[in-house]
Amino acid sequence: MQGHHPSPSFGSQSQSPQLLAPAPTRPKNLVAIPLGSISAGSQQVMSDSKSAPSLQSIPNETLSRDLITRTPSPTPSEAEALEQKITIGLVNKKKMGNPAKNWWIYVVILIVVAAIALFVIFRDDILRGLEPAAHWLHDTPGGWVIPIVILIVLSFPPLFGHEIVIMLCGLVWGLGIGFGIVAAGTLLGELANFYVFRFFSKRSKKFERRISYACLVRVVQDGGFWIALMIRYSWIPAHLTTTIFAFCEMSSLVFLAAAILSLPKQLVTVFLGVSFGDNTGNKTNKKITIPVVVVGVVVGIVAFRFVNYRINKVKDQVIYERRKERCVND
Repeated sequence: MQGHHPSPSFGSQSQSPQLLAPAPTRPKNLVAIPLGSISAGSQQVMSDSKSAPSLQSIPNETLSRDLITRTPSPTPSEAEALEQKITIGLVNKKKMGNPAKNWWIYVVILIVVAAIALFVIFRDDILRGLEPAAHWLHDTPGGWVIPIVILIVLSFPPLFGHEIVIMLCGLVWGLGIGFGIVAAGTLLGELANFYVFRFFSKRSKKFERRISYACLVRVVQDGGFWIALMIRYSWIPAHLTTTIFAFCEMSSLVFLAAAILSLPKQLVTVFLGVSFGDNTGNKTNKKITIPVVVVGVVVGIVAFRFVNYRINKVKDQVIYERRKERCVND
């Protein structure tokens, strides 16, 4: 029949080609990763040649151990400090155990003991020899400035001889004026020492490497004014405590208050100088000397033991923080 055009058949592909785009295929070099195996903030690209396991196949315990950094073990010095008590004193007992390496400590001790013995034995001869200088200082206008300047200079470590100058002040000027001179020289010297180490010294980190002094710094930082006052009354040298206070960034008012209230500690040494220069045989001075010295020694021992008790109380925490700091730095 003319004019009849058969309609195209869509039932068979063989009769008419498909004009649709081919279906996308997945590259062979990629491995599908389930969405549940990807943790937040993690991305993973894997190849078919070297495919890494999914995070689901790794136990949670393993992940926790890898993410948490282990605290380093204590160093030999830290382990030793944890096993025994720490004591802040004039002499390091550990160093004293090696005479060949630390011979100078024994030399200093022998010199001090010999000087004390000679002063006690030849006291009258020494006082007679000092009389011209003592009279000159006492009679010269402005002579009292000289011991003040000397005390300021001796306030800086590692100089020593502070106590000798204090005794001479008591010997020359007596208890009242002598103590006033000592108080002025001590306060000015300690303030100068405090500000020099606070603003111009950069040795605070090196200073805190020693465990004992790092613990003492922590005690000062935690204790405030009363601990500072107790340390000032202890047997720890004044120039050393002032350096520690400066490194701790103690306020000037707290430092000044502790320094002023600890001046009676110097009064004991001034009184010793007064008693050494008393050639009149005054029994009252001799009776007062012994109780004053005993009270000063007892107060120093109590304060010293209390400070060391606080040091050992914070020791474990300080050592633990040092170990954690090494972990962060590494």
